[in-house]
Amino acid sequence: MTYAMTLDNSWELMSEEEMYDVNGGQKFIGLAAWAQISEMLAVTFGLFVLGGKLAAAATATVWTGIGTVIGILAAVGATASILAGIWDAANIVTAITFTVIGGGFNYNYVGLFGIGVYLVTGL
Repeated sequence: MTYAMTLDNSWELMSEEEMYDVNGGQKFIGLAAWAQISEMLAVTFGLFVLGGKLAAAATATVWTGIGTVIGILAAVGATASILAGIWDAANIVTAITFTVIGGGFNYNYVGLFGIGVYLVTGL
């Protein structure tokens, strides 16, 4: 498949792989796909741990009276971390499915409100 991109009154033909590289994605096939899934699992686990710690901090600040503002900020951070972890967990399941069925997957890591999340698509 070929894509056309308009650049200053000229055009250039790009392959699908070149287009994906321009967008900052990576392709993982075979064992490399399983290694990337392992790394994604570790990062996602870290998001859930961070979310849990921020939730505990939010609860502690409210109950001890240290500061409601700090508690609210910690609760917002906890919510964002846990939501990003849920999104990443769904993308890990997608990556596993694409790897088992198709042998690999395409991968992008983008920032969402200061927290990185995965975008996984099939080959």
